[in-house]
Amino acid sequence: MRMVGEITGDQGSEWAAMTRVAELLGVGTPETVRKWVRQAQVDAGARPGTTSEESAEVRRLKRENAELKRANAILKAAAGWVMTDSEQVLARAAGWQSAIEARDAKGVGDFLHEDYALVLVVPAAVTMPRQEWVRVLDDYVVHAYDIHAQTVDVTDDTAVVLTLASQEATVLGQDRSGRFVLSDTWLRDGNGRWKVWRRHSTPTSAGAMPRG
Repeated sequence: MRMVGEITGDQGSEWAAMTRVAELLGVGTPETVRKWVRQAQVDAGARPGTTSEESAEVRRLKRENAELKRANAILKAAAGWVMTDSEQVLARAAGWQSAIEARDAKGVGDFLHEDYALVLVVPAAVTMPRQEWVRVLDDYVVHAYDIHAQTVDVTDDTAVVLTLASQEATVLGQDRSGRFVLSDTWLRDGNGRWKVWRRHSTPTSAGAMPRG
């Protein structure tokens, strides 16, 4: 970013300049500004790496792949295909993520257990109950979401989905971008529907979770 370069001399170091720009722009952390600067350098050819255009193409292909998987799951269900428990849970997980990205408060209700809660222990212990989580959803803006790895384990009426994902997002206007390890516990209700009961989210690089 040009602003960082313009004030680096006055601030004494590039990091100090990034910190100042973060304050001026109301960005959560100077680390976010550092990422912007490095990406701008890559895009300008001054630094090796993946350009924004290349990253956007990769995200587009991943979204198309995810959409094809969801469509395939829907077609299987419509055709009476007998899905395994693992396939059902992963299809539900994909549907829940789609509802989150659409900020569809009514739609997420189909996926949430009545006792759902989001639980974090890093960087501070936080438990966000269902009501608060749904209230914040309208201000949870996801610009990009990529799954790097995902596994599912099912026993009887309980399933656990472990996901490594990264996202570009803001929550209540604060940056919530980074890489996360997500552990989702799903319970099967009396109607055979899988509902997510707990999400344990461990950010490996993002800051504190904004509260509503």
